Amino acid sequence: MAVRLVRSVVLVGSVLLLFLFLLYSVAGVLSNRTRNSVSLKFPTSIGDIKDLINDALTLKNDELYLVMVLYSLAYLFKQCFSIPGSSLLNLFAGAVFGLWIGFPLVCVLSASGASLCFLLSKLAGEELVKMCLKERLTSLSTKVKGQSGFGEFLMLLSLRLFPATPNWLLNLSLPHLGVHSGKFFLSVFFGLMPYNFLCVQAGLILRVSTSVDDVMDYKIFAILTISSFSLLAATFGMRKLKKS
Repeated sequence: MAVRLVRSVVLVGSVLLLFLFLLYSVAGVLSNRTRNSVSLKFPTSIGDIKDLINDALTLKNDELYLVMVLYSLAYLFKQCFSIPGSSLLNLFAGAVFGLWIGFPLVCVLSASGASLCFLLSKLAGEELVKMCLKERLTSLSTKVKGQSGFGEFLMLLSLRLFPATPNWLLNLSLPHLGVHSGKFFLSVFFGLMPYNFLCVQAGLILRVSTSVDDVMDYKIFAILTISSFSLLAATFGMRKLKKS
């Protein structure tokens, strides 16, 4: 038990150091090529994200791909280690990359980052997860276990569309409840689509807005709600067709 715990800590630490190395390396290259300092601080407020957007829009003119690589690494790092703030990074994508690039990019990154967390949790071992999340893991297992095939996918999808259970808890727990990694990836990709669309669309508004109220437009919330129910209705409809 002690040896497994040490191995788990070493594994998590190694992945953490690898991400930090990549982040600082790309940031250094971007700083040298643009002769501007690049901040690696994660935004914690609307003010922070607007400052980052302004800086990124300046850098984007000459180094679009480096900005995108740095953003992608930061997003994957945040998702892999369950760091709060995905909504702010989604806002950034909408403001800097636009809807047609930002939205698919965020969908892929959110699913990929969650899958990295899923795999890291699986490799770190069930003992470490149970030690930290024993009660929550037991509660979640009652919802997931007993499901199979397409029914299991619908359950995973509904957990993302209507997140009564935090995303970070799902990412850490599901590998120890027999969920396949491919099914997990697709459930995150499609389940978070409405939320990602809301945030990216809000990012477009944030670029020219002066207050949070401008960003949180009720029309956008209506689009999110309709999209969520439509996606859920479609999946349950497919399930009935499969049974018939």
